[in-house]
Amino acid sequence: MLVESALTALLSQIISCPLKDDLTSLAPFLMRFFPSDLHRQQFDHLQKSRRLTLSGTGNLNAKAYLLSELVRNLDDKLSTLFWVIEDAKEGDKTCEDFRFWSQVPVHNFTLPEGRQLTDLEKMLRLYTVLRPERKVVVIDPQTFFAAYPSRQDIEKSTLRLRVGDTLDSVAVINQLLEIGYEFSPDDFLPPGSYCKQGGLLNIYIPTLSSPVKVELDGAQISGLYEYDQETQQLARKHESIDVVPLKFARENAHVLDFLGARDLVVNDEIDLSPEFAQKMDEFFHEEPGNEVPYLVSFTAFPEESDQHYFYLYYLSILKFQDVYDFLNDLQEKWKAKWKVMIFTRHFEELKALLREEKIPFSSPEDFNDKVFLHIEDAHRFVHPPQSFQNPQYKVAVLGDREIFDFRQIRRKTSKIQRKINLEFLRSLKDGDYVVHVDHGIGKFVGIVQQLFEG
Repeated sequence: MLVESALTALLSQIISCPLKDDLTSLAPFLMRFFPSDLHRQQFDHLQKSRRLTLSGTGNLNAKAYLLSELVRNLDDKLSTLFWVIEDAKEGDKTCEDFRFWSQVPVHNFTLPEGRQLTDLEKMLRLYTVLRPERKVVVIDPQTFFAAYPSRQDIEKSTLRLRVGDTLDSVAVINQLLEIGYEFSPDDFLPPGSYCKQGGLLNIYIPTLSSPVKVELDGAQISGLYEYDQETQQLARKHESIDVVPLKFARENAHVLDFLGARDLVVNDEIDLSPEFAQKMDEFFHEEPGNEVPYLVSFTAFPEESDQHYFYLYYLSILKFQDVYDFLNDLQEKWKAKWKVMIFTRHFEELKALLREEKIPFSSPEDFNDKVFLHIEDAHRFVHPPQSFQNPQYKVAVLGDREIFDFRQIRRKTSKIQRKINLEFLRSLKDGDYVVHVDHGIGKFVGIVQQLFEG
């Protein structure tokens, strides 16, 4: 029997990824803050050749940023982006990182190691893929290369109900049982079940958000309505309904067999078995008149002969030594016209520090994409984003792990103390021996003057 609570949890998992806050409200601001044409050369190449190989893409968050820009660039040319990741345990984090940067729906189809898809799970995933709207699917190789029924078998087994058609109740119920639906003795239907009461046949088709009420006038269908199970009120009216099958006698297809020219596959450094590697090569081998999906490959070791290869300069960020190192870096990026985002759990402290140092910044309550720095409260997110920077494009994302111990702010040297230290340094002569607090005995060789705040 179908277990209602388990199916409800399954549908919730397929529809969205776990979040601590509604990131869809944040994504438009992040999309606007960084320039939109940084990867124009690479994206133009992809649209022309339908292939792109990238290295130097940094960590997961940098890849999410890059792919969100790609989705925005392709716009209505894209239906489904399949982001194939090696580690299924990174599924939730991958979803959330992508949602930092995009409002396009993202679905987590990864599975824990050793766990197999049930028939219902397979079909729900497949029907999600077949929906025409633009979306991103995060998936692991096991699920991506799982066996599915063919498109022809799905169409052959689909039960089509239309207003005005004559309905043989016994034949329809037998067909429902044959394609995987189960009888529910309760009026409250779990997905994948049906019940019949008098002149009504209720079916919960898992691809719909609510059950369907099939009204019968004798043997004729007089109405098709989605309805609210709590209130029993009729909602959306339909002229026809496709009751999709949930199980099949054979499964001889793969997700690849359902992809078309508006789909995109991202191979995120996947170590494929020889069998699947050969299948991928055969599938993406272009033939005249056969336009295959886009293919983007992340790799650490590109082939010399790869004509679709580009190196991007996304780098990790070393931890700053102290507050002064951090502030100096911000000052330099400000002068060099970088765009910087900071996600911190010390939001109020950082705002106070930036105001004291007269460093302009944007924040959620006062967003300004014209300034070089934007800060966000990391408490809003289950997984604060990883830091990255790109010196070629002059963009950076920082987190608490990289900046410094915020307790240093509280014991920051006062301006008076800094003036005393400066006077002491000016009294030194070349060749004087000094004792450095961190590096020990050394010889003084002079002072280098630097320009700050303009």
